[in-house]
Amino acid sequence: MLVAALRPPVERSVLVSKIDEEVELTNGRNGRDAPRIYKLGVNEYQDGTIDPHGYTYLERFALDGDIACFTYKLSEHITLDKRIWMEYGQNTTYVQYTLRPILNEDTVGTQFIAPSVTLHLLPFCLSRDHHSFTRGSVDWQFQVLGLPGRGKAPALVPENEGNGFLIRAYDGAPAYQLIAGPSASFSLTGWWYWHVLHRREAERGLPGVEDVYQPGIFHLPLAAGTPVTLVLSAEEAHFDDFGGPKHEEVVAQAYKRHQRRVKQLLDIADRSTTNLRRKDPVFARLAIAADQFIVTRPEAPASTHPATSLRGHDVGKPYDSQSANELRPTPRVRQTTRNVSRPYELTPNRKTIIAGYPWFTDWGRDSMISLPGLLLCTGRYSEARGLLKAFASYTYQGLIPNRFPDSGEAPEYNTADATLWMFHALDAYTNTTHDWSLVKELYSTLNDIIAWHVRGTLYGIGMDPADGLLHAGAPGIQLTWMDAKVDDWVVTPRRGKAVEINALWYCALYYMESWAKRLSYDALEYGQLLTQVREHFARRFWYEEGGYLYDVVDVEGIAGQNDASLRPNQLFAASLTPHLLTEEQMRSMLSHVTDQLLTPMGLRTLSPQDPAYQRRFNGKGVERDGAYHQGTVWPWLIGPYVDVHLRLYNDCLALLPLLYPLVRHLWDDCVGSICEVAEPEPPFAPAGCFAQAWSVAELLRAWLAVAG
Repeated sequence: MLVAALRPPVERSVLVSKIDEEVELTNGRNGRDAPRIYKLGVNEYQDGTIDPHGYTYLERFALDGDIACFTYKLSEHITLDKRIWMEYGQNTTYVQYTLRPILNEDTVGTQFIAPSVTLHLLPFCLSRDHHSFTRGSVDWQFQVLGLPGRGKAPALVPENEGNGFLIRAYDGAPAYQLIAGPSASFSLTGWWYWHVLHRREAERGLPGVEDVYQPGIFHLPLAAGTPVTLVLSAEEAHFDDFGGPKHEEVVAQAYKRHQRRVKQLLDIADRSTTNLRRKDPVFARLAIAADQFIVTRPEAPASTHPATSLRGHDVGKPYDSQSANELRPTPRVRQTTRNVSRPYELTPNRKTIIAGYPWFTDWGRDSMISLPGLLLCTGRYSEARGLLKAFASYTYQGLIPNRFPDSGEAPEYNTADATLWMFHALDAYTNTTHDWSLVKELYSTLNDIIAWHVRGTLYGIGMDPADGLLHAGAPGIQLTWMDAKVDDWVVTPRRGKAVEINALWYCALYYMESWAKRLSYDALEYGQLLTQVREHFARRFWYEEGGYLYDVVDVEGIAGQNDASLRPNQLFAASLTPHLLTEEQMRSMLSHVTDQLLTPMGLRTLSPQDPAYQRRFNGKGVERDGAYHQGTVWPWLIGPYVDVHLRLYNDCLALLPLLYPLVRHLWDDCVGSICEVAEPEPPFAPAGCFAQAWSVAELLRAWLAVAG
């Protein structure tokens, strides 16, 4: 209900996990009948008890834009509507309730006798990191304080006094506010709810039971058609805005502000260069979903050199490439590595992309893969420009960050592909906006990146002068998007020359040659490298016996030792460029991928015919991570699949049915978003993060390509 990013966009803390509602109805004719209580909450406990059973009253759930709307049927004559939304850019949640009479043939023409209705709100409070859990104690009581800023300092609240409070779990814990309108009253309780079960965590082998604290109960009288709102906030600015006579008026302004912003997002997308319009509900739903992942990372001092994120790792040795003498890091890169004590943060006017909710922070790879769908397809060009500049400014020895840790330390650089995906994202940006000034602005950095890759950089990432292909790998380090690791076990190490890394490498060289010519720079060396990679790619990667591409060649640095695992990574050799494979090779490869990897929810990560294939994505962490890229389905891979299919057949009608299951998924499970992964076998149940950036991005991009 209120999960606050205390150092946006990281340090997410669960402050209010939920609110249980109880509606008390007293007969409106004489008030003599015993009141009836409708308990709308649902709680599951460790021993299997479910209490109360509020789901029996839930008649309808829907999204109004991105606002969650619940309708509870309390009787034949009354419903209760609940709306939940958040203030953009703030740790503030609004929970609004409206009592509504049911008008039908039986009630039309009759006098509606309104009962006396009181809404009781029971907040379940916590104060913990979103990865952890809470154990309560009879000796631990949360602090319930009166709000400051109205001529008084925070103070303990007497019984039944006030309608707005500061909640603090303990001295030094973050404080947050619960504020209702002036008609509300409050009863202190100080109850612990023991052994509340979190079923999904338990299934994942994590601590699945915790205790939650209820500081008290809000009591709000309800009148038909008149909304009442509880505001939950970790923002100090709201002390004076809410709780007074204009409480609901201020909330109404917040609601209008939110609706205006959603309309603005859709208007911007509508005016973009895409050829679909807002009238398409799928496009509108995906454009709204995209906004969930686009965040700002404000300035915050970093205490460590970026290289400290490499401590404890064997970063490997750069390739000893004599041919790299022609392309060397420029003085700008050397200057950057000398001045690494500067704060490593994105400036407030630059955006980053959260990889997925509820677990992930912002990752370089995910940001670059997601940028075309989330930002370009929705017309958010200035944010795309800022994101590219921001990540380019973090370049360290030719690499952009793999991820920004949740606790805010220096970024980590263990990635062989994120930097190359940045070239692809920049190409997509320039093709969409024709803003070549950004290429000119970043050209020196881009040139340095190529130079570092040619001569060799961290984690054994470097070019083999014999064939121009990129090799990557260091013991115990995961470097590609197939990055599952359990303790010291890298599940899919893929050390050697990985197929998608080299497709991206070819594209980066292709873009650089084109950009150099456009800017009247010397493009000769890029052209020479490009030719070398093109001549060797199919020769090295084509698996003639299988009719598809090797996943990795020269495994573990051993020449001629190739991995013939049938994986979706080979799609990028045809989706990113038409220059690496013949049409016959593309058709053969796509046929194998279709037959063995395609599912209604995306693509499997490994052929079911492979002995290492895992049929289920379940169990504890080690079992799940062991299956993460060993068969588990990833929805985002539908993007490159569609690209290759269109390149070969240009048949949109054949592709539309392949997208429908993912489109339907927008309206179930985590309504309004697309999951991270799915089970590899029927019924292909969604799993992993319930909302994943590149899943939304690639479905959005594919939908525009096919349905447009």
